[in-house]
Amino acid sequence: MRAARAASQKDDVLTFFRQTAGLADLEPHLIATTYCGQVFRERRSSGSNDSIYAAVYGAGSWGGLSLRVGGFYAWQEFDVSRTVVFPNFSDHTEASYNGWTAQAFGELGYQINPGDAVTLEPFLGGSVMRLHMDGFREEGGAAALVGNSRNHDLETMTLGVSYSGQFGARALANAVKGNFTWRFQTR
Repeated sequence: MRAARAASQKDDVLTFFRQTAGLADLEPHLIATTYCGQVFRERRSSGSNDSIYAAVYGAGSWGGLSLRVGGFYAWQEFDVSRTVVFPNFSDHTEASYNGWTAQAFGELGYQINPGDAVTLEPFLGGSVMRLHMDGFREEGGAAALVGNSRNHDLETMTLGVSYSGQFGARALANAVKGNFTWRFQTR
């Protein structure tokens, strides 16, 4: 019963992913989440950063055509406390603010087999990423800082070819894999 329920839940996840992606034969190869917490102390300042990450990756192939897609999202919370001291001045400031990072990418390739032991795959890929930081206003006196909300965007395209091959006698066969790529920023 437990195995049937687990298989049913897996099928539900796959069905949801297929409907969300809109590609009938695309299978998820990775769904991951994690949490990371950090604390830092330097001189008279301290702070913490809590982050939650989520990622999904899927791939499918139809004959020689391959499609690989994925996405990543991270949410961060920052808490910072500073003590500013110099001759005839002392102040303590605190701030809390949030940020997030999102990325989506895709790659389309077509596999060619020019020989028995060689495989080539020309491919074209693209990615978009946005880093967002909320604005902040430190609480404190004259040393309190103000930071504006900011977005940083990056869009790239990748053009290349992957190769793999084997050489040598079957008993001592060696494999070679690699790729040549050209990545450029589009914006």
